[in-house]
Formats: sequence, structure tokens, C-alpha cells
Amino acid sequence: MAMHPSGTFDYRGVIPRVAADGSFECDLVQQTVPEDGWIPLGAEGPKRLVGWAPRLVVGDAGLTPHASADRPLVARHSFTLHANDQRASMRTAAFHVESTILHRLHAGDVLHLVRGAGGDLGLSVLRDDRLVVAAGAIAAVPVGSDLSVTIPWDLARQAEEVYRRYDPEFLPPDMPDGALMPRPIEVRYGNERALVLWWTRDVGPYEVTVFSGAVVACGGGAARGSVCRRGACSLLGARLTARLMGLPNALSLT
Repeated sequence: MAMHPSGTFDYRGVIPRVAADGSFECDLVQQTVPEDGWIPLGAEGPKRLVGWAPRLVVGDAGLTPHASADRPLVARHSFTLHANDQRASMRTAAFHVESTILHRLHAGDVLHLVRGAGGDLGLSVLRDDRLVVAAGAIAAVPVGSDLSVTIPWDLARQAEEVYRRYDPEFLPPDMPDGALMPRPIEVRYGNERALVLWWTRDVGPYEVTVFSGAVVACGGGAARGSVCRRGACSLLGARLTARLMGLPNALSLT
């Protein structure tokens, strides 16, 4: 079952100068508007998780507690979103990223934060409309004008047809098209294209890692991984950030 829109968000903000310790603050704005093109005023308008214009506060959060094979022991920074209006379901929402990626951000970079209908978190940073780094639900966030990161649903349906021809009873007759999982991410850069799942590949100047494939259940479609432009950000930091954002209960709410 898909999450109600009041539990989702699609925020955009411009990064100011990042302090030496990696901290900064900026205002965000919800990008998705109602179909009729206007945003109602007051508490009766459509809600998003932390409203339509939250304040983002980024600060040092120390090492990962209770580290394990599934919880990488890394230096972290917290991304805490504070609601500033009454069209919010929660007062605050917070998650963590690996700290080294913050030291490669520039003033004027454009930050995108997404929480989709399946509850998956996504982050991307663009500079001059080119991707610096993306982590989490990488097919759900903007990745710039020279890159495409999508879920190839048409290929999933074609693959299911092959299975059905081989064994008509392999898939239940009521299974929706494209429901066989997991499925890879398709990445395109210029004339290059690649399918990525459970490993790391280079596509043009970008390193792409996918930890888990896309799903149909629960309004999903998200796949967890990272994309990083070589020389623009920490490759390892991007991969570790994707792992942090994919942890159970990665998003804490108050």
C-alpha cells in the first residue's frame, strides 16, 4: 500500500557556504504542486511531511552507534528538517549522511531531497545542472541534464514474458506487470547506457552503485544506490551515504 502524500516530500534548496566542520543551514521548498497549479493557504491546504517550506539544519552527528555489518561505522552528519508552516504532518524529520561528502559541496549547489510513496529517501546535489552526487532512491531525484537514471519497467515486463513462455505457471496469473523483482537501474550518459544491480559500474564520468533493485510493492519503484561524478565528490562517501539512508528507520520523526 502506498504512503499517503502527507508522509512524502520533494524539496529543493540552494546550499550556502559550508562551514569547515561541514555544517550549514538553508531553506527548502516543496516542488510538487496540486494538479490545478495553486497551493492553498493555511492549515487546510495539502500537507507534506514537514510542510511546504522547511528549514534544513546540517550538523555533526558523530560516529554510527551500534555499528554492524549492515550499519557502517562512519563519521556522520545529520540532515534535520524543521517545519515552518501548518501544512506539515511532523515537526521535524532527520536522517544521516556520511560526513566527507559535505566537504565537497559549493555555495550555489542545488540540493534535492525526496521521500517517495514507498518511504524511500533520496538525495541529489547538482552544480551547473550536472550531478555532483546522488544517494538513496537514485531514480527518484534529479540527476542533471547530461545523465539519466531510471527503472526500466518495460524490460521487466519483457523478462516476465520469457519466464511465462518457459513455464506458464511460474508466475501467478494475477501478478501485475513488472512485479517480478528485483530489477536493475538503467543509467544513460550520451551514447553510453548500462544496467546496474548489486555492483558498481562506471558510466561516462560517473560511478554508479546499486545495493538493492526496484520493487513494485508498497507504492515503491525506488531502488537504493549512489551515483557520483568522479573528482566532484567522495566516491566512498556516496556509497556509504546510500547505505545510511537505506537503513531501517533511517528517517526519525517528531
